[in-house]
Amino acid sequence: TMYPLTKYSSDYGLSNLDFETWASTSSPGTWVDSDHPPTRSADAYKGTYALGLVGTGSATFDLTQAVTTTRLNRYRRYCLACYVKGQSTISAGVLEIKFTGTGYTASSSEKISMNAAALAAQTAYGLEYFFINMPTDIPDDLKLSITLTPALTTGKTVLIDHMQFGPVF
Repeated sequence: TMYPLTKYSSDYGLSNLDFETWASTSSPGTWVDSDHPPTRSADAYKGTYALGLVGTGSATFDLTQAVTTTRLNRYRRYCLACYVKGQSTISAGVLEIKFTGTGYTASSSEKISMNAAALAAQTAYGLEYFFINMPTDIPDDLKLSITLTPALTTGKTVLIDHMQFGPVF
C-alpha cells in the first residue's frame, strides 16, 4: 500500500516539488538550472503553477535539487511521482527524471524516461512514476535531476507538475 506522498516530500529532503514557489518567472525556488532556464506556466495540473520546459531547437534543460540524505534510509523503497504533459508534434527531446550521485547510477526502472514520441502522445497531464531502493551507501551528493536532451522541438512545451516523493509502506 502506498500512502499519499504530498505530506512526505519535505520530510525526505526535497522541497518545491509542486513548483508553486518561484524566485522569478524563470527560477523555480530550490531548483538549480545549469543549462537553459525553465518557465513558470499557469497551465498547472494542480495549484497555480507548473514547471515549463519550452523548446528553442538548441536549448537543453538540466535542473537539479540537492537531497538531504540524512532523511533517507538505506535499503528503503521510495516512490517519486509527477504529472507530465507534452504537445503533439514534438519530434525531438528526451525527458528524464532521476536521482544522481557519486557512485550511483539509476537503472532503467529507477527513473522516468519519455522520448519525443511519448511526449508528443501525452497531450493531457498523465501520471508518471518510478520506485527506487536506496543503496547501501547513499551518496552524500545525491540530487534529484530533471533533464531534457537533446534540444526540445522549437516552440513546443513539456510541463511537469505536482511531483511527490516518499517511502512505500
